[in-house]
Amino acid sequence: MTSLTDITGWLDQMIGNDLRSHSCDVFVVGSFVTQPKACNDFDVLVIVSEEYCRYITKCFRKIKKDFMGRFNIPLHYLIITEAEFNIENKVVANMLDKPHEKIF
Repeated sequence: MTSLTDITGWLDQMIGNDLRSHSCDVFVVGSFVTQPKACNDFDVLVIVSEEYCRYITKCFRKIKKDFMGRFNIPLHYLIITEAEFNIENKVVANMLDKPHEKIF
């Protein structure tokens, strides 16, 4: 079984510098947090300033295939701007109302 530590370590190697240098908040959400043995994907919520949103999206696109090859589960990501996060957003609120873990 793949652990959260394994995945966050790999993400840190691949795009950690980009995430930190662009002040991203990154949360693991979904079934991996509560039932890692039974999950069928890895869901990430990323909150970033508008000026870096496109760049961070490209970073995640670049690693998506490698993630699948490495961990044998798909990587799903929702990247939103800080402004989008601050408005009432039922999808994001629902994600963060459930168990989640901040990884960056």
